[in-house]
Amino acid sequence: MKLLHFLTTVILISGISSCKEKPSGALIYISVTKPFEFESNGLQKPADLNVWIKEYGSKEKTLIAKLSQGAMDPCFSSDGKLLVFSSNTKWPGAIYTVPTSGGRPDQLSDGETSVASPALSPNNKNIVYSGWDQEEKWNLHLMKFDGSRHIKLTDSDAIESFPTWFLHGAKIFFHKKEKDNSWHIYSVEPDGDNLTQLTQGSAMDWLPCASPDGKHIAFWSTRNSGNWEIFLMDIDGHNVRQISDGTGVWSVGSNVCQVAWTPDSQRIIFCAPGENMTSRIMELEVSTGKYRELSDKDEKYCYSPVWINSKAKDELMKNGVLTVTPTSASIAK
Repeated sequence: MKLLHFLTTVILISGISSCKEKPSGALIYISVTKPFEFESNGLQKPADLNVWIKEYGSKEKTLIAKLSQGAMDPCFSSDGKLLVFSSNTKWPGAIYTVPTSGGRPDQLSDGETSVASPALSPNNKNIVYSGWDQEEKWNLHLMKFDGSRHIKLTDSDAIESFPTWFLHGAKIFFHKKEKDNSWHIYSVEPDGDNLTQLTQGSAMDWLPCASPDGKHIAFWSTRNSGNWEIFLMDIDGHNVRQISDGTGVWSVGSNVCQVAWTPDSQRIIFCAPGENMTSRIMELEVSTGKYRELSDKDEKYCYSPVWINSKAKDELMKNGVLTVTPTSASIAK
């Protein structure tokens, strides 16, 4: 099974508005010049990533970061002052943090556990990630933002991955592979308590993302037709229903199918496939089922949509372009 590194964290922000109103904050997404490539063991090969920021409804986008030399999985703090990223250039890889104003990245993980998909909590205090440990298990791990107090949140023989945070950090959602090869959505508290299975059945349920109003979880599933579609369920796992119509994905297991919410909880942002392995950023209005493309027509390979709040947007846009590698980060004004 390919477990790939990608951005899975969503910064949840408050504020409810009419669906006709412009959401506050801005969209962040990644673009590359060609489709991602992978090693024989499923790990993503290093690629040069451009990180863009775009206000809702705007035709203009701003380049805020460039990641290279194996730096990937960019994840920004809710105040826009810290960048979390991972790198698997040297096995088994590591998680790093660096100020968005530039500086030398700090390595947080111990280098003994392969890491994937770090997600910074909404209060910027904790980082949850999927880790392949010495027992050869992909389980969830948590540590403080400074790399201290490592905790293993889950401990099973299953594959547990792609964690995302709920509201103010009260829960963590993720998906897990079962013994019958189905995949289900789970939740767990940051101390490892109250592990709860939210979906059932023999289908594959992937990449959960909770709405900012705390009422729903959007996720990808094959449960109706065998094709990948976006589904919605109540926050407790009840009332599961399909809300997309034939969008599908070209490669589940990659950040092509990652979903995010606008702060009004009325729109879902996701990646949709195009011809020749292209990928574009789309918006799905939950109440009407209407789609709209958010990425530019000339952008062929766009991934990892994330919605950030206004404070983070202003901080990131004032800094200039942050150039990041596992050993350095600098600002180009």
